[in-house]
Amino acid sequence: LNVTDFKPFVMAGTVKLAAAPVESACLSSSFGPRNGSLHKGLDFFNRDAVPVYAAADGVVRRQRFRNDYGNMIVIDHGSGVFTRYAHLEAFENTQEGDTVKAGQPLGLMGNTAGYAIPRHLHYEVLTGEWGFQAGSFALEPVDVMALPAALD
Repeated sequence: LNVTDFKPFVMAGTVKLAAAPVESACLSSSFGPRNGSLHKGLDFFNRDAVPVYAAADGVVRRQRFRNDYGNMIVIDHGSGVFTRYAHLEAFENTQEGDTVKAGQPLGLMGNTAGYAIPRHLHYEVLTGEWGFQAGSFALEPVDVMALPAALD
């Protein structure tokens, strides 16, 4: 990935998303194979607990702690497009079922998980239909950097 490849906004179907929904961070890990499994998103690093923002308008589907993702939020943007924000240090004033706007603060970048990790945001774009029992596990991960640029 080269700097010239970066697109500030991308299109996932008909949904315009921020490609990097975090303040002042550098890309530290990309989408793709890693250590024998698929790394399903992008990792953004900053030494400080900087704000993380909603990539687009949507509804909070999940907001909780998970051993693998730490404090995480999944937002449903409609049209079968979802985003996940993981390892947050703290949540803003949102809860499951809340409507959020593009650019709305969701929390602070952190290092939460059931194992030791550096501070970062793990950001995923997911597509498909939300599974009642499976939740986000019913969704397919998408490489954010492979999505087309939003033209406006």
